[in-house]
Amino acid sequence: MSSHLPNHRFIDRLYHGNVEQCLFILKISTNAVFYLLKRKKHLREKKLPYNSNSLNFGEYYPKSPVREDIIF
Repeated sequence: MSSHLPNHRFIDRLYHGNVEQCLFILKISTNAVFYLLKRKKHLREKKLPYNSNSLNFGEYYPKSPVREDIIF
């Protein structure tokens, strides 16, 4: 019976290691979801009529000052 104990300890340690990893991943995922919800709420409060990544940004708001010395 004593020969089975090391295996049980190994499995127990492995199991607890996986639980810690799962909790860590869950914590990161939860933080990411809360960040995205907060960002969505922030964008909604600004009442943006467009996707900020869209190419039509200048059509909704005056263009920001352009530096003349930058060559594209």
